[in-house]
Amino acid sequence: TNDTIAWEDGNTWSFLSKPPFAMSQATSAAKDMGGFYVDPAKTQSDTFAGARMMSDSVPKSPALDLLVIGSNDGSSFFYLRGTTIDKASGSILIHSISGGQIGTFRGDNITWLQSYVWLRQRRATASLA
Repeated sequence: TNDTIAWEDGNTWSFLSKPPFAMSQATSAAKDMGGFYVDPAKTQSDTFAGARMMSDSVPKSPALDLLVIGSNDGSSFFYLRGTTIDKASGSILIHSISGGQIGTFRGDNITWLQSYVWLRQRRATASLA
């Protein structure tokens, strides 16, 4: 069907219209930038709207060591490449068609010079009440 990708080794990936897990804001600082973030201005519950998935270990080019996959509306997805400018200070540059965006990784968020923030998320744990 059109909602599944089948690979030669027998594995399959199924289309997901919404996240099959709950997320909550990270409460402790992480050391690496890779992870799941949300843009609070674009987030809609039970959708991928506002989702930002970042990898900081892209092997092809040390000059472009960041990869972001995200969605503003939960239906269409984009990818952007980026560069760690200064790992010690957390300065990063994400490249886009409209130019570069400079931000600072702060452990539990990325704050952008354009006055918006991406909040790092963690998988929510179920309550055992």
